[in-house]
Amino acid sequence: MTWHLKKVLSSNLFLYRTRFTIRLSGCDMQLISQPVVLYLLYEIGSKVELMAKQPTYDQLLIEIDELNESIKHYRTLVENSPDMLYRTDLQGRVSYVSPSTSQMTGYTTEEAIGMNLAEDGYLFPEERVIFLSKLQEAGRVTNFEARLKRKDGSIFWASTNAHFIKDQTGNVIGVEGVTRDITELKTAEEALRKSEERFRMAFH
Repeated sequence: MTWHLKKVLSSNLFLYRTRFTIRLSGCDMQLISQPVVLYLLYEIGSKVELMAKQPTYDQLLIEIDELNESIKHYRTLVENSPDMLYRTDLQGRVSYVSPSTSQMTGYTTEEAIGMNLAEDGYLFPEERVIFLSKLQEAGRVTNFEARLKRKDGSIFWASTNAHFIKDQTGNVIGVEGVTRDITELKTAEEALRKSEERFRMAFH
């Protein structure tokens, strides 16, 4: 849990928010509580003494209930999303993947953990190299399209949004992203392209 102070309104009033890190099936989710007022006791030079307005027992119970509801909400989103949420280390080994991986790739979550994306996921490993190059340039990647492999050997088109994961000191420790199956979209685009090509050939 980390504490964030922000001076507001006047010289004797502060607000803080508490940031909670909660693990949902191996995936870290951050929840931010409601502000709580802190009152300044005195300030001498750079020394500042603060006294917190103590919450009541009922207020604590309400906040706990709100956090529990938020956990349920995020868990539902993650576990029922058709998109695949994933996390890898810097070597490309999967450390977390959402349950939708089963429908998208044919691998269970247990099978997917530890897989190397460059070797086991990409049809063309060089596309993973391009992906990482773009990630290095901007710190995040949007709508990166590549062909991935399913467990049965079939191929599908995927679009991925991703960003680097950093530790508390700012060091990059992995990649976190969301992948969507866009095979139907690519098939429709190819059909449209062929149709337009036939049209041009018929009238030229």
